[in-house]
This record gives sequence, structure tokens and C-alpha cells, in this order.
Amino acid sequence: MRKKKKRYQVSKETGNFKNKTSRIVIISSGNVISKEGGSSVRTHELASAIAKDNDVMVLESGEEFCKAKFDGDNFNVAGFRKSLLPNLKDLNLFLYLRLYEILTRKRVDLIQVEGCSGIIAAKVVTAVLNKNIPIIYNAHNVEGEKVKNYKDPSHFFLNNFFAFLFIPILELLAVKLSDHVLSVSRRDTRLFCHKYNLELEKISIVPSGAHIADLNSLESREKIRNKYDIEKDEILIVFLGSYDYYPNQEAIGLIKNYIAPEIYKYFEKVKFMIVGKDVPVSENGDIIFAGYVKNLYSFLNASDIAIAPLVSGGGTKIKLFDYMSLGLPIVTTEKGAEGIDIHDGKQVLITERVNGKFLEYIKFLIKDKESRNKLGRNARKLIEKRYNWNKIGKKLCHLYRTLICSGERKE
Repeated sequence: MRKKKKRYQVSKETGNFKNKTSRIVIISSGNVISKEGGSSVRTHELASAIAKDNDVMVLESGEEFCKAKFDGDNFNVAGFRKSLLPNLKDLNLFLYLRLYEILTRKRVDLIQVEGCSGIIAAKVVTAVLNKNIPIIYNAHNVEGEKVKNYKDPSHFFLNNFFAFLFIPILELLAVKLSDHVLSVSRRDTRLFCHKYNLELEKISIVPSGAHIADLNSLESREKIRNKYDIEKDEILIVFLGSYDYYPNQEAIGLIKNYIAPEIYKYFEKVKFMIVGKDVPVSENGDIIFAGYVKNLYSFLNASDIAIAPLVSGGGTKIKLFDYMSLGLPIVTTEKGAEGIDIHDGKQVLITERVNGKFLEYIKFLIKDKESRNKLGRNARKLIEKRYNWNKIGKKLCHLYRTLICSGERKE
């Protein structure tokens, strides 16, 4: 008789670990429950993968996580209060108190920190308690490199200047104080080693990815397209991105002001759709702003072409993996393809930047259905082979068993 799969809930106090292989605490940098952005998706999927063979507790900042209860996917979520500087967790006394409380009440075998803020807190608390617990820096980007090329005009000048000076120092401390670093790509691994003089033995590539989409379980293309009055013979071009991330705002601006107007000079039976958290829901002529959608893969499956006209940002772009999982043909910039083992003309079409060639690639795919299908098949095969969360999770679990055993031998 098959056992019913257990589900794990938020603990109002310190969380209730179950009796599984190892006990792992993850200090999150975003809402792991909602999965509304690339960072929270990576944290959620890795936590779910680890929790298949281990006890996992995710620490989130926010009153809602301290008081309410949530269902997680095989893991607990516990909360600590936000401070006045929510992005600087190392200055949040409530994180120190919560972590101290957990480590004094429960055996913890490993601490994973999302982003470079939180490493100091974990190091201080474990040192105070004289506990030899491996601390892992899960790097979604090389933050010290990203901040040099990332300027959000909506932020006050001093915010950008402060980030430019402070983040590389914080990341250097994270690299030096952590016991191991998780990198999303070979490119980021090279940057970490070069920028921070990091030994290769102290870093492992754990890429982001996507689930292999079950195309038969999705809502029909017709249902999604009918909702937005998209005709059967129209080509639907999709862009996916959270609007609260400035590089996505740049991309949306390029679609509205450059890409879409240029494409409409040559084709009438084309529509653009923009999907993502905080995207203002509206219709602007032939551009549909769908906003956040729960059935994301159904919306992507209703599309014919996916684009990623990104000119800034860091790390690998989870939107690319989502596109590939659905077998969508993709036109992207080099920045959009950064860190992913894909090749121009094989799985995707890549241009240096958003220029005439980017437009020509879109026109080519609009006219050539056979090429669309071929690129899409190759992209989906790569997800199945390398970039699916199941394989990534197994790799991470193996790494953590090794690190935990190594830490036990040192005690």
C-alpha cells in the first residue's frame, strides 16, 4: 500500500522538523510560497527537491510568516520580523534571535543562505553556540558584478551608489565566511574564482531549470487565445518577466516602443503578450498585458514564439528555461542567454543586443513554422537532459550529503 505523501506547514514558533535524513535550514531572500519571481522560484524548487530526502525549514521575513500557516511542498516555513532595511538581513536582530532559537532547540545539519545577505548572521549564531554547521551561499548571480551594470532609475541616486560600493564587500564576506558556494553557471563560477580568489573546490555549479511540462495536462490553446480574442491563424509572441525587476521593465519598453511597431510594419496577423508579476493588466492595441497568471505554462503553450530582449541583469534567466520546457522557439539577446549552455541556431536564436538582427530573427520565425518546431524540440530536449529540477535536485542532495558528512568528520 502506497504511503500518502506528507505535506509540511509553517510553524508559528520554530517549525516542526520531521524525522528524515538531514535537517536543513534555508534563509530565504524572497517569498518562497508565491514563486512569483525568478529568485523565489529557484529557492522554492531547490527546497522542494532537498525536502524529498531531508527535513527542510525555510526562514522568511515578514509578519505573515510569523503568524499565519501555509502549506509548503514538503517543507516548513517559519518567519522572523522585517527590519527597516529588509534587504540587509545581517542587520536584522530578529533573524539572529529566530536562528538562535531554532539551533538551540533542534539539531540542524546545514544552513543554506539565499543571496549574500544572511551569511554573517548564520556565522555569528553558529559561532556563539559553538556549532560546526556547514553554511552554504546560494548565489543567484555574481552580485558584485551585476551591480556594476545594473542601474534602476526609479531608485534614489544614493541607493544605487550605496549598492555599487557596499554589495561587492558584502559578497566578498559571504564567499569567505561560507563553507561552500552554489553557482548557477560555469560563467558565474569563473567570475567568482577570478573576482574573489575563490578555490574551485569550494564552489559547485547547481543551475536553475524548469519542470518538464506535461503538455496534455494544460488548458487548451484555444481557451487561452479565445480569452484574449487571438485568432487561430495569428502568431502570438510572448515575453515573461516580473515588472518589479528593472531589466524586465527595460525589455517591456523595448517591446512597446521598438520591437512591436517594427514587426507590425511587415505583419498584421501578429500579437504580443506580456506575462508576469506586477505587470499592469491592460490592452495596448495589439500588445496584451496579461499580468500575473497562475497557469503560466498554459499561457506559454498558447504562444508561438518567445522573446527575451534583455540588455541588463545577472545570473541565468529562469524565463528561458520555462520557454524551453514548453518547446517554444526563442529569440534572445546574449544577456538573456547568459550562463545557459545553448547555441545560436540550435536551441535558440541569439543576437548581441536588441537590434535589426533581433527583428530579422522574429520575422524569420513568423514565416517559417518548420524552423519554429525544430528549435522548440531541441530546446525541450535540453531541459529533459540537463536543466530539469528533478536532476538538479538530486545533484544538490548528493552535494549536501557530502558536505554534512565532511563536517561531521571534522568534529
